[in-house]
Amino acid sequence: MAADTNDKKYYDSSATAISQAELRAHCSVVQKYISRYENRLRTQFQGRQLKTLELGAGSCMTSLILSKLEAIKHIACLDISLKKMQEMLPTSAKVVTGCVPEKLSLMEGRFDLPLPFENSSVDVVVFDGALHHARSMWFLLEECRRVLAPGGVLIAQREQYLGVLTAATKLKNLLNTEEVRAGVSENAFLKSQYEYYLRATGFGSVEFISVAETNLQMILSLANGWLFSKWVIWARPQ
Repeated sequence: MAADTNDKKYYDSSATAISQAELRAHCSVVQKYISRYENRLRTQFQGRQLKTLELGAGSCMTSLILSKLEAIKHIACLDISLKKMQEMLPTSAKVVTGCVPEKLSLMEGRFDLPLPFENSSVDVVVFDGALHHARSMWFLLEECRRVLAPGGVLIAQREQYLGVLTAATKLKNLLNTEEVRAGVSENAFLKSQYEYYLRATGFGSVEFISVAETNLQMILSLANGWLFSKWVIWARPQ
C-alpha cells in the first residue's frame, strides 16, 4: 500500500504548469505515434464507433489527439492522479487543434486493482508511456484482456525499452531517476519481454510497428531495435 501511496503522491505533486512550448513538442511526438495506426483503427473496425480506455492518461494528450478521430466515440481516461488529469486537461486541449474534450471522462484508478469496467466492454485500450509503470504486468494485462470486447485491440506507445547491449546501463540510470528515488514504480523491458508478457496473458497477435520520432531516426530506421527502440505495440486477444 505504501508503494501505491508513493505513486499517487508523486503524480499529484507533478500536476504543475508546463510551458506551451513543451506541450506542443510533446503533442508532436505523440501524434507521430498515433499516425502509425490511426488508419488501422478506421479500417479494421469498419465504421464501428469505438469505446476507448486510456490507462495512465496523465496529461490526457493522447486521448485528446485520439478524440479528433470520427471512429472514437468515447474515451475513459484512468490515472492514479485525478488531480493531474483535471489540472492538465484544459492546458493540453489548447495545443491539440480540433480535439473534442467532451469525448473524454476522467477517473482515478490504480494498475494493481481490477479495472472498473465490465467484461468485454471496451474496444480499444491505450497506453502512452504508461504500461511499464505496472507493478505486475501479468495482472494488468489480464485485466486489459478481460475488458476488451471481441475484436478489440491493445495499443502501447512510447514504452521504455532496454537495448540488448545497453540494458545494464539503462537499469543503473533508472536507479538515479527522480521517480525511483521517490519510490515510484519505474521499469524498462526488452522488446522480447513485452511480447512475452502479452502472449502469456492471452494476446495471440502481437505486432511492433516501427516509429521514428526524429528525422535522424527516420534515416536510420533499419537500426530501430539496435541503436534505439521506438515502437507502437498493437496486440489483439486470441
